[in-house]
Amino acid sequence: MLAGRWMEDSNYEDLQVISELADISLKDLESFISEATQGSDPAIRKVGSIFIFTSPKQAFLELGSMISLNLASRWAKIVSRVLLEPDLLEGLNLKQKIEAQMEGKQRTFSPILRSGLADSLALAGAINSLGDGTKLTEKVVSNILRQVTSDNDEDHTWLDIVDVLPLLAEAEPEIFLSALEDDLNTDNPSVAQLFQESRDFLGLDYQYKHHNLLRALETLCWSPEHLVSSIRILTNLCRYDLPKNSGDTPLISMSNSLCGWVRNTNADIPTRIQSIIACHLTDSLVGWNLIQKLWSNNYSVVSSLARPRYRYWEPDSKIVPAIEGSNFISEIVNQAIDWTREDNSKLPWLVEALAEVSAEDFDKIITFFEVELISDKLNKDTRLCAFEKARNIAARYEHLAITEQTISKEQKDRLNTLVASLEPSDDPRKFTYLFSWDPNLHNVDTIDNDEYSLALQDARHKAFDEIFSQSAPWDQLEAIAKRAGNPSQVGYTLALYNRTDTLDAILRWLGSDCAPLQEAATTWVNHHLEIKGPALLEHILGRDDFTGKARKLFISSIPTTSRFWHILHRYPDDYEAFWTRTQFFFITEEDMIIAIKKLIDQKRPWSAINVASRGIPNSPSGKEENLLESTLLLSILHAAIAQEPNPSEILPHTLFGIKKILDHLFNIDTPLDNLTTLVFAYFPLLQHHHEPLALSYALGVNPNLFVDLVRHMRKKKQNLNNSNSSLDLQPIHAWQILYGWNGFPGRRKDGTFDESMMKTWIKQVRLKLSKFDLIDEGDFFIGQAFRNIPVDPKDIWPPEPIRDLVESLRSDHLDNGILIGCINSRGPTSILDGGTEERKLAEQYKKDSLTVQARWPRTFRILRRIANLYTKEAHREDQEAQIYQDLD
Repeated sequence: MLAGRWMEDSNYEDLQVISELADISLKDLESFISEATQGSDPAIRKVGSIFIFTSPKQAFLELGSMISLNLASRWAKIVSRVLLEPDLLEGLNLKQKIEAQMEGKQRTFSPILRSGLADSLALAGAINSLGDGTKLTEKVVSNILRQVTSDNDEDHTWLDIVDVLPLLAEAEPEIFLSALEDDLNTDNPSVAQLFQESRDFLGLDYQYKHHNLLRALETLCWSPEHLVSSIRILTNLCRYDLPKNSGDTPLISMSNSLCGWVRNTNADIPTRIQSIIACHLTDSLVGWNLIQKLWSNNYSVVSSLARPRYRYWEPDSKIVPAIEGSNFISEIVNQAIDWTREDNSKLPWLVEALAEVSAEDFDKIITFFEVELISDKLNKDTRLCAFEKARNIAARYEHLAITEQTISKEQKDRLNTLVASLEPSDDPRKFTYLFSWDPNLHNVDTIDNDEYSLALQDARHKAFDEIFSQSAPWDQLEAIAKRAGNPSQVGYTLALYNRTDTLDAILRWLGSDCAPLQEAATTWVNHHLEIKGPALLEHILGRDDFTGKARKLFISSIPTTSRFWHILHRYPDDYEAFWTRTQFFFITEEDMIIAIKKLIDQKRPWSAINVASRGIPNSPSGKEENLLESTLLLSILHAAIAQEPNPSEILPHTLFGIKKILDHLFNIDTPLDNLTTLVFAYFPLLQHHHEPLALSYALGVNPNLFVDLVRHMRKKKQNLNNSNSSLDLQPIHAWQILYGWNGFPGRRKDGTFDESMMKTWIKQVRLKLSKFDLIDEGDFFIGQAFRNIPVDPKDIWPPEPIRDLVESLRSDHLDNGILIGCINSRGPTSILDGGTEERKLAEQYKKDSLTVQARWPRTFRILRRIANLYTKEAHREDQEAQIYQDLD
């Protein structure tokens, strides 16, 4: 009961510690557990190697008062020892973890026992039923948290207990919250380690450890008593940086807990408002971010929160009456207005509420604005920001009105009046919105793209007219470019705008250290040169004062069309820089071959791949006009694999481009020997992408290739090195290719099955493998590949030719491969479904086995084994679904 659950596994010492807890011998403990698992309603259930105490809550209620002080003391010491055990794999990358696990490095106690003890701790804390009523759970949790937060204890950290934080929080909420607050108030909080990023060994993925800490605080947010403290701590945790696209942050946890349209806390509105005030007092910026999320989440998805396991904190219903939700938002608006009175620099934040709140709150905010504008206390930047937000909201309401009247005409008029009042009269930055990703123009049909584009271009030109009619226009335009959401559109508009002094300004921007200015300038260079042609390029390159960083950035922005190349050729250094640095995002069909050859000459074959992939027909048949000859494509791939790529040349579509080229070469009947060598060379890059067509086909028609892969997989056994093999592959890659093979022996090029080809292939493969004592390994992978043979849905799998082969070869390894291939081809399932689908599959395979049992007895046994596996799987899925419901 006090252990909750544990594992029967020789790799862990779970039973030993439970024997210590029960104060009986290991032999007696095993005997007791065996008896307790018997019967129709056992006290302990066994699922695989996991033992679970069936009804811990009922047992605690009935037997908790009988727990002796000695037992309670032993339990407390064991809980602390087990939960504080360091994770030997912590701090290792994925590769190091795999190596450490293979060496047997792991915790002494299983994760199952850890969660079981933490669960019993949470239950004991919830019902307070230990011994004579002493606060033992307080002592246990205090001891654990004291050791992980102490500066003097370097042996224990938050990482040791990260997996059980939600249960520790539920066991003793006040102690948990106090420990966190005290830690966060120090100069160097130890909890910060949960927010430190780590990467996998490929450097492709960031990993963090903070998730369970957020789950613990979400659990406590259900309680009105602990809501304010939990929100204050979550606010403090916002100080730690997480990826911008992270969906699991302290701010998200707060907004989900305080959400107004679904009840994720049992606290009433005044208590929730108090928690929001606590957030603002702790960090005003986080407070504004929080209310912004709260008044806008009526239209958002709210994640399911962590819930208490044993505490009765959840409300009877999660449904929120409309009037209550509306009142909550109104209180938030009132709070936001009060904050804005104290600091009107936050007025733009309040503007955003106009797009989200009720009509009553809308009027309340507009009235507040009118008073603030009369007082004329707004500084220039605050007014500008408020204008931009209000203008955008007014435009959104106007566009929505096409299909839905979202606010009254009177309110719309008040909003438009507010926009006009906020619009700065002497600040050209008011035009910045025209250069955002979505300018949201007034009085323009957004459905007609042509009309909208023309209207936007006209608005931008009029804005430029006004800017250039004032003093210091380039300073004003520079300020706009720096603030613009899409600064490239500033450069694009300038390229179409006829100004004689533009070039000097652009050259200054190119030489600056400001990324938005550089983006605007490079866009101007590209588009203006396209308009004016090579003559302008020659004029600019001939300037003696045009040097340094600005010139380099200019060169890399020149359009990638051949009409500029002869001008560049007159300036050898610039010509070299162009072919060395420029990214070829666009290339004409006429220039493609020249560009590819030049990139290869400049030792940029990876960029040549990006260019060449655009010249590959999109039709799978490859029957469209071929712009590029196979010899050129092969030369690109050979050159690239021989050269370490520059990171800037590996674009998001580069790996797709490699596969596209390989598949195209396969479709135009390039010799397989040439292709397969390249496929294997690129396999470490392509292993997580779809299998190239050439590889899928080649394995099924080339026995030598299959044999070589099996030999490489068993490199040590074969004493094989690269000098006596045509392949240069690591054993793991050979295994990945064979295991993930999507083809099959006897596969025609069109994907159909050829029985005669299959028989010949298998005969040759098995003969060659027998010479290397690898026939068993080969048979297994051959059997696995049979899962890919196309079969009519009305027919029995495996098809008759395979059934005949199974009977004639009588190979257990082939049979096992067929079984494993069948099971693995099914795909993912849901734990909540139970075993319904597995039972259907079991019945189908039983039925098929009866059909084939007379002529194909070995196939009968394979199908029966598959059916039995699905039957067992159905039983296991039923148990897991039941356990999931019990633990929910």
